[in-house]
Amino acid sequence: MNNPIRIYPERNGITLPDGSVMRFTQRWEATLLAMLLMQARANRDLQTDMLRIELERRGQTQPLNRTQYSRLIKSLTEGLDRIPGRPVLLEYGPRKATVGPWRLRFKTPCAFEVDKSDMIGSIEASASASFVGEGDQSKHIPWPYPLMLSVRAPDALHKLLSACLISDAFAAQGNFHSALETLQPIYSQPLSCDLRVMLNLREALYSKRLGEFTEARAFALKVLKADPAQLQDPTLRQHASFLLDRIDYDESPGTAHIRLWDLANAPSPTLGADLRTAPDWHNLRALLARRRLLGIATRQIPPGSDPNVQKLHHHALLHLETAIYWALSLKDWEKLQAFVANVAFHLQSVLPLGLSNVRQIFAWYALMMNYAEKLDAGKDSAWEYLFLGEFWLDHEQELRQTSQPACSASDPFYIIQEMHPAYENFYLRAIERIQHCADYRQVAIAQINYLRFIQAHLGPKKKAAAEKALCALLQNVPSLRDQLEAEGYGAYLPRQA
Repeated sequence: MNNPIRIYPERNGITLPDGSVMRFTQRWEATLLAMLLMQARANRDLQTDMLRIELERRGQTQPLNRTQYSRLIKSLTEGLDRIPGRPVLLEYGPRKATVGPWRLRFKTPCAFEVDKSDMIGSIEASASASFVGEGDQSKHIPWPYPLMLSVRAPDALHKLLSACLISDAFAAQGNFHSALETLQPIYSQPLSCDLRVMLNLREALYSKRLGEFTEARAFALKVLKADPAQLQDPTLRQHASFLLDRIDYDESPGTAHIRLWDLANAPSPTLGADLRTAPDWHNLRALLARRRLLGIATRQIPPGSDPNVQKLHHHALLHLETAIYWALSLKDWEKLQAFVANVAFHLQSVLPLGLSNVRQIFAWYALMMNYAEKLDAGKDSAWEYLFLGEFWLDHEQELRQTSQPACSASDPFYIIQEMHPAYENFYLRAIERIQHCADYRQVAIAQINYLRFIQAHLGPKKKAAAEKALCALLQNVPSLRDQLEAEGYGAYLPRQA
C-alpha cells in the first residue's frame, strides 16, 4: 500500500489507499479508531476513561452506556474487516467489549494517518444578542458582540470589574487559591453567558496551575457543554478544547504527548474574531460615538434634547463594554485600564447632559488607578493622571465628601494615597511621567493641574516656581498658548509679560 489509510474523526469515516471512502455507521467510530491508533503507536491499550474524556470534549454530554459501547465496538470491528486484506484487528479481553481496554493489532504492515484539518469543529455564535436599554426596559436592540453583563448599567459594570480585579490581582501574584475563592461571589451578579463561560475558563486555568487536574478538566468540560447559540464569543469553546489538551499534557507529559501530537485540535482560522484588532476597534467606535453625540448635543436647545444623543450614549457604552470584555479575556491589563479610563472620560463628557454624575465618574477613575496599583498597568501613558487631576480639581469640594484615601479598599472610591489627586505627589508624578514627552500639550496640562493644586492648597513659594516652569514652556513653544486657550485652559495660564 503506497497511500496511507486516512482517518477523518469529524466526518466519521476513512479514505482507503485507492481513494475510496468508507463511512462508519455509529457515531464516534472514527474518533475511537484514531485514539486506538495513537495508543497502538505507544504500545498501549485504550482505557475507557481516556475515551470518555475525549468524547466529552467533542460534545458527548452523557457517558456512553454498555449498549452504546457494544454497538460502537461491534460496528468498528465490522468496518475494519471491510478494509482490503484485513491488515488490522480490534482486540479486547473476554467480556470486555463494553468496558475495555481495547487495542489494535496489525496483522500486516499498514500506514494510518489522522486528518487533523478535519478535526476542527465549527463553532457558530448566534446571529445577534439583545440588550435592554438603560431607562427603557421595553426596547430591545440587536448587539452581535460579547458583553460583560445581561443588564446595561455603568454602575453594575463598575462593580463587576472591581470584583474581577481582586481575583486577577491574586492570580498575577501566583496566589491561585485566593484567585479561585474571590471568583465565586462574582457569579451572583447578572453576568452575560459569555462572561460566565470566560470565568469558567479562568477556574480551569487556575486549577491547572495548582495541579488540581480533575477540577481543571471539569471546568473546561463545563465550557464545552455551553450552548453555542447563547454565546457571542466564538473563541470560548475552542479555547476550552485547547485547555483540555494542555491539562492532559501538564498532568502526564511523558504519555500524553503521543496522543496530542496527532489528535490535538488546531485553532480554527475562521472563528470570526480578530483578537488583535477587536478590542481597539470597539474602543475607537466608542470614541467616535462620543464625538458624534457631543456634536449633536451642542446644537440642541436644551443641550442633549435630541433622542439620538441618548442612543449614541448607549452605543458608546456598549462598544466600551465589548472592548473591556476582550481585554479581560486576553488579560491585557494595559488595554483594560485604558478602556476603563475611556468609560470615565465618556461619562465625564456627558455630565453636562445629565447622563452621568460626579460620584459615578470618580468611581471609574478610582478603578482605573487601582489597575495601576494592583496590576502595574498604565506606565506608558500620563493621560489618566491628567484627566483625573483635572476632574478632581473641577469638582474637589463635592468629591472630598465622597473620597478619602484612608477609606476601605473595598470602597468604590478608594485610591491609595500615592495615587490620589488630593495630594501633591499625584501631580508631581504626572509631570515626571511626561518630562521626556514631545507632546507639549500634555506637558502643559500636567503643569496647569499642578499650578491649580498649589493655588488651592500650598504657599506662594511653590506657586512662583510652578508658574515659572509653565511660562518657560509657553515661551519655548509659541503656538502652545493659543492652542490651550482654544481648548478652555486660558483662565489657568500665567499672564503674558
